[in-house]
Amino acid sequence: MSWVPSKEEYQLRILLNHRIRLAKIRTMLKNKIDAALIRNGIQSPLSDLFGVNERKYLEKVPLSETEQVVVCSSPKLLDFVQQEMNALEGDLFARAKTNPNVPLLMGIPGISVLSALTILAEIGGINRALAMNGS
Repeated sequence: MSWVPSKEEYQLRILLNHRIRLAKIRTMLKNKIDAALIRNGIQSPLSDLFGVNERKYLEKVPLSETEQVVVCSSPKLLDFVQQEMNALEGDLFARAKTNPNVPLLMGIPGISVLSALTILAEIGGINRALAMNGS
């Protein structure tokens, strides 16, 4: 017999998948900036180009007009994506607080709140798993 997730578990899956996609977009935007610098032979002296102060460095880097568009617009998009991720994570953390299975899973070393939610969204509640094993 196949398990069909509840409406709540299905919605959690959708939200977690959306967060994954936002994280991919965030990585893509950072990679675009790095690629523009590499294409122009610029080695950044900074370890992280995406902090507030580091962005001032990006504005001063000598690039062509085309490359400057990419380097200046990507951080703005990055900020928007990060805001969306923060809001989504706030919702996910609120859901985690009301789920009694999350602390149980977080007792396993290396399992974060988001990992616990992902496990629950994919396999269902711990009680369901125990019932399947005949416990």
